[in-house]
Amino acid sequence: MKTDNTRILKISAITGFILITLALILINNEPAMGYEISIYTALSPLVWIFLIGSIACGIGIIVQQAFAEESKQKSWWLIGLSMVMLSDFIILSLHALRGYFTYGRGDLLVHIGHILDIISNGHIMSYNVYPITHILITELSFVTTISYIAILNYTIPYFFLLHILGVYLLSKIVLSNNKPPLLLAVALSSVFFLTYTSLGSLPTYFSTCMMPFLLYFYFKTSNKKTFSSIMLIIIFMILFPFFHPLTSIILIFSFMAMEFSKVILNYAVKNGNGTTVTQLIRKISLTIPLMSFIIYIMWLSNHKGFWSIYLGEIIRWLLNELSTTTAIVTTSGLFERLNLQIFELVKLFIKMNFGSFLIYLFVALIAIIIIVRDVTRKKVRTSHLFVFSSFLALLCFFLLMQLFKTLLLGDYTRIIGIIVYCALPVFVGFALYRLSIKNQTKQKNVIMKCKFIFVLCIILIPSIIGIFNIYPSPYTLQANRQVTNMEINGMKWYYEHKDPTIMDKHIRMDFAFLIAILGGSHGRTDIYPHYRGTVDTLVKKSSFPIGLIPDHFNYLNYSMFGNSLIKDIYMPISKYDRIFYTEIYPQLKAFTPSDFEKLNHDPTVARLYSNGELKVYFVHATKSA
Repeated sequence: MKTDNTRILKISAITGFILITLALILINNEPAMGYEISIYTALSPLVWIFLIGSIACGIGIIVQQAFAEESKQKSWWLIGLSMVMLSDFIILSLHALRGYFTYGRGDLLVHIGHILDIISNGHIMSYNVYPITHILITELSFVTTISYIAILNYTIPYFFLLHILGVYLLSKIVLSNNKPPLLLAVALSSVFFLTYTSLGSLPTYFSTCMMPFLLYFYFKTSNKKTFSSIMLIIIFMILFPFFHPLTSIILIFSFMAMEFSKVILNYAVKNGNGTTVTQLIRKISLTIPLMSFIIYIMWLSNHKGFWSIYLGEIIRWLLNELSTTTAIVTTSGLFERLNLQIFELVKLFIKMNFGSFLIYLFVALIAIIIIVRDVTRKKVRTSHLFVFSSFLALLCFFLLMQLFKTLLLGDYTRIIGIIVYCALPVFVGFALYRLSIKNQTKQKNVIMKCKFIFVLCIILIPSIIGIFNIYPSPYTLQANRQVTNMEINGMKWYYEHKDPTIMDKHIRMDFAFLIAILGGSHGRTDIYPHYRGTVDTLVKKSSFPIGLIPDHFNYLNYSMFGNSLIKDIYMPISKYDRIFYTEIYPQLKAFTPSDFEKLNHDPTVARLYSNGELKVYFVHATKSA
């Protein structure tokens, strides 16, 4: 395949950057005016066309350079990668660029409260089990004098770019600096697989993005132990439990699996040719697994309550729940409530990029088969890949476990995140290289052009699907998790002026707003007298049914809402709450437009506050105890 297409590369690069510029101009001219049911429909279709076009140009340049002959490979791939990374950054920053207060109504608001605690108290609170994320954002806010909310909003896209750099370094050492598969791995690392729901859990996300760096130092010390590489891997291992315990646990098992795989590697090579592999690969050491385990135990000893919760869960599962399929049952129950048919489920599966994920897993399996075959033929260049294969195999085992029971401090999407951020780009890039690029000089130009188009589509199509999956929207049967400035200002007013002796009820549990606005260090028993203790107690022991409004405001049983209550309550209701049930999930039949209409004419209900995004009601109880 002739690859000396400098003119085409120049045109692609210029076109890509022009499209990025045009997209930014349109985004700047279309700020958010309030809660949006979908960030995709709120923007001009041209924005998405321009961003997809720039990503296509960038990935096309990278793939072209991967197919180019070694003598003709230049630095054009860096321009293509810059184009892709800039486009990805813009997509992940859309909520901040368009003026959202933040994006995420659950964990993200709780993390904001943790950051506020550090700023207010000057130290980490005892309940904060993974403070690295909060310390980082706090320090950046102090150094730059920029609001910690603004810093937080841009750290997610920034860490995504860091993960691409980490995959580059990891691929460089694992693939023995073989440029074609290295470039394909870098291009694959830019594909969006997870929704923003998963990315909103900052500690897990940040630690996942940093994991390729730790794996890079692991293989670097396997090659040659230098003082700098040893110190860096020690620092990373110390930090990881404080990033998130899930990734720390996975790394402990991964290090053990990779060291054990070296035993298999030596045996396979010896069986294949009657000789052992080189001394460099033959060395097996338990130092890193033991160090990571000791560091984790030290972290664990300081959080005994955290450990007891999950140890009890593991014991209960082993004794009583071996046949329980928690994730499968829960998901199928949700689909049943949404009245989704088989064809609709398949469409949703494709829209959420799970189809691409399974295809990539299959391609990675092909890569492992090739690697095992190479090892038995004593191709030492694939020895690191063989060791790294045990990492992917272990993650797939954990993923299967998660489908049956949540044992690893999170749902299965977190395991998928680690797979796609750390392992799949390397193995899929290697497989595509071996199947499409290697020995291309022996093939006809037409065949190589077809292979080029095939590889380009394998990377580009999941990238496009992922763009429309990254933000929850009705397109994927999810609610936009936008938090508006008016909503947060309204909740601030509410917490400042409410009577602390009167409890409140919500349509959807909004304790996260309390933590984000007031901090999580005390639980504010003066505002929530039925909550006690720290934020951990607030989350785990508070009874959600007590804090939730009954379906239809109990109008199916009473003519007035207050007739069903024995105590007065406050009732904050946001635009998001109303849209969630009336437009996105009307099939749940929890609240209808007529319910909200009745509420506005209910004599027992008084509206205390309204700003267009949030309404605060006072409900007078008339039912005797």
